[in-house]
Amino acid sequence: MIISGLLMGTGDVISQTVLEGHRSYNFFEFDRTFRFVFLGTFYTGPLIWAWFVKLDKIFVGHSLLSVIKRVALDQLLFSPVSYTGFILFLGFLQRLNFENIKEKWKTEFRQVYLTNLQLWPAVQLLNFYFIPIQHRLFVTKCVGIFWNTYLAWQTNQISRPRSFVMQSKIGKDYDY
Repeated sequence: MIISGLLMGTGDVISQTVLEGHRSYNFFEFDRTFRFVFLGTFYTGPLIWAWFVKLDKIFVGHSLLSVIKRVALDQLLFSPVSYTGFILFLGFLQRLNFENIKEKWKTEFRQVYLTNLQLWPAVQLLNFYFIPIQHRLFVTKCVGIFWNTYLAWQTNQISRPRSFVMQSKIGKDYDY
């Protein structure tokens, strides 16, 4: 599960340095990267592994119909629940109050889930059909580097509550 955390952290580093242009040490948000490492290690990694094991018990076999059922359940049940949990836990780690976490979910969930539906059904169809269960988490994490880059970017675009002010190393306040 540590690998899941490191890969989520890698996605955030790519998001900050490539997509957001935070190439200066003064502007890089180390706490944000740590949150992604933490969530990958203690939330998404264990959750996805347990889900894959459960799916294999629910839908035995590797027929195309069984795989399609896995993908459907994965996308229609697991994805919305796991993204809801992710956004809630991330908000908690960002020290947002409950009202701000609810607003964060209302603002971000729909876009994250719709983007998820453009990528993950195809990935999971191939993953569930061709890849043995012990390697499925690895496959999702390889694709996940790109997904985590998007997720880090998407979940950190929205302005933070006005009460959140970050001070850079040079002493200037940045209101997010």
